[in-house]
Amino acid sequence: LLLGFLILSADPAVVFSRTDTLAVLSSDMAPYEEAFAGFQEAIGQPVDLARMSTGPLHVQGQPRIVVAFGGKAAHQKFPDGSVLIYCMAPGTFVSINDHSGLSVQISMMPEPTVLLVKLKQIQPALKRLAVLWSSPAFEVYATAASRAGPRLGVEIQAERLEKPEDLPGRLRDLKNRADALWLPPDPLLVNSADLVIITQFARLNHVPLYSSVEGLTEQGAVASLSSTYRGIGRAAGRAARKALAGGSLPGELYPDVTAVTVNRQSAAKAGLELPNILPGETQRTSP
Repeated sequence: LLLGFLILSADPAVVFSRTDTLAVLSSDMAPYEEAFAGFQEAIGQPVDLARMSTGPLHVQGQPRIVVAFGGKAAHQKFPDGSVLIYCMAPGTFVSINDHSGLSVQISMMPEPTVLLVKLKQIQPALKRLAVLWSSPAFEVYATAASRAGPRLGVEIQAERLEKPEDLPGRLRDLKNRADALWLPPDPLLVNSADLVIITQFARLNHVPLYSSVEGLTEQGAVASLSSTYRGIGRAAGRAARKALAGGSLPGELYPDVTAVTVNRQSAAKAGLELPNILPGETQRTSP
């Protein structure tokens, strides 16, 4: 695939946009690079590229599409009227006050119905799922999950935590009222202190813990259901290609690839009997 590179002026913070599409990476970290590779695969045409290794950027030119990888890039000031597609930015929400043009978020999580279908494959008896989150950006997803749940026979208990100190009491309230817990990749909740509390609660009460953060299976979650970085990038590329063709886009899109990581030891402790291979399972911890 062709790639039109940026030409930087003497000031490294100035970026000249010379094609219809500008891609901005928050840094040169591997996850952003992997997502950008998927983006290139899907868009299939030249784009300008900038990495924010030198700090904030000043964009000169009028790209029709800006694709931001990471929260730092998503909060950059981009030309008015451009379509902003942002991804790899958990807990980030770009409003009309932040960007005057259309803003489209590529979720890091599977579409809610897909998530619930896969959870039912792991735990067929699942009837009551508690969804914990704190960042306001996850409210839309929690609402969508609540609407999808009844069609699959799952009652969603959406529990937003206003402040960290609410967590222990909220978990006590959920005892005997939830068949499982699910955590989104919420930076306000998925931190070392809160994770200790949540994983201890799940273990002591034999409540399966699920998440969309792959690393949590190493800390005791039964399974992680997440989208691959490359899959997220491909979703951004498809959205950009559609916008360039004049098509309309919703405010949030979901990748079509889901990685399932299972901790079978945690599943056994929670009383779950899993088949040898789960649909979509890509990695297993020690059995």
